[in-house]
Amino acid sequence: APILLRMEYHDAPEQEFVAPSRHKLHLNVFAGITVQDELMGVPEAVGFSGPTYISIRPSRHQTSSFAAFSAMDLERLMWLPSFQDMMRADGKLKPVLMLTVYGGPDESPRYPKTIRQAVHMFKKYDIDAFYMSVAAPGKSISNKVERRLAPLSRELFGVVLPHDPFGSHLNDSGAIVDHEMETRNFEYAANVLCETWSRFVIDGHPVVVEYVAHKGEDLNFENSIWYTNHVRESQYFLQIVKCGDISCCAPMRSNLKNVLP
Repeated sequence: APILLRMEYHDAPEQEFVAPSRHKLHLNVFAGITVQDELMGVPEAVGFSGPTYISIRPSRHQTSSFAAFSAMDLERLMWLPSFQDMMRADGKLKPVLMLTVYGGPDESPRYPKTIRQAVHMFKKYDIDAFYMSVAAPGKSISNKVERRLAPLSRELFGVVLPHDPFGSHLNDSGAIVDHEMETRNFEYAANVLCETWSRFVIDGHPVVVEYVAHKGEDLNFENSIWYTNHVRESQYFLQIVKCGDISCCAPMRSNLKNVLP
């Protein structure tokens, strides 16, 4: 008898995200944006080019949040040669840090885990100001990371990621029976991606890709008084700025107060 098939298309909202399956690889993409000093003060100074960093993790072994992974990757950028000029000055992390995020799970500025990681980095590296923003619905197309993903996706045409180079870690029912072999198989597939993308150059800037096996750590933050004096949050924006009390915060390393009094 003939089989009748029916297909319906569903347009998911921009801010609707699906958590990756545990049998997939999770990619975290950072796009550095260079600022032209000679155009400082005009919007054209901020372009779309810069170095790219991608971390790859097996989703199955994620026991901490995406916020913890992103914080760990952000600290990793401090030591990458391609991000040195952008992240560091005089051997320290630059005093003002500005991030734009896509607003996915545990990534949006309004999520507590994201705020805890931001506060931890703010204190650890003596940052004057930490700003994180997310595009409003309908405006995510302006996210500069999207422009990096297009050429990277084209590089995967014809690339096959083997799922069992060291043997199958699944039984006939599809259940995992060998966790050690599963880890080795995932790492092999991730390294194929690393080799493919690491050869790529976007607008003259390198692409650094790494397989990350170790896990991030979720943090707790209980000092509500400190939070009230330093943190401002909304659905689309997170701001953490030093206060004027030298018994609480170290003196500012930048002239931010002259720009934003």
